Amino acid sequence: MERILLYAVNGGTGRTTTAFAVARVLANWGRSVLVVDANLDSPGASRLVEPDKLSRYGVVDWLIDQSVSTRDMVASPAWTAKLPGKIDVVPAYGRDSRDYLSKVVRVHTNAAWAKDTAELVTMMEAAIRPEAAWRSLSLTRSSRRNSVG
Repeated sequence: MERILLYAVNGGTGRTTTAFAVARVLANWGRSVLVVDANLDSPGASRLVEPDKLSRYGVVDWLIDQSVSTRDMVASPAWTAKLPGKIDVVPAYGRDSRDYLSKVVRVHTNAAWAKDTAELVTMMEAAIRPEAAWRSLSLTRSSRRNSVG
């Protein structure tokens, strides 16, 4: 599996837009794509999922309580329904975002949060088996390069 890092010091640089643009291209090609929004300081993927389609939990919930079921973390935006492929989204936060900021502070006080986030992404990839997966600031692509184009 290959990972390409998309990183910017400031928000508003287009990481989420880029992730969804490429995800949509891949889904238009009939591929299955997983977008994991682990950019807790400036989450964007949640806003691209309709409120009634937003998953129960998000990345921040799992980082606080790893007993949260990963099945309850996946959202499928309605706007992707007509695409030949599929885009699944694991948002930074779920339906109940009232305590989001306090959860982010708790996550950042845990020195292992980056390692835990990588573990979550690996678990989600194993469960969903996408052909391409975006994680916060990075693109993960399966070793089947021929199938991605």
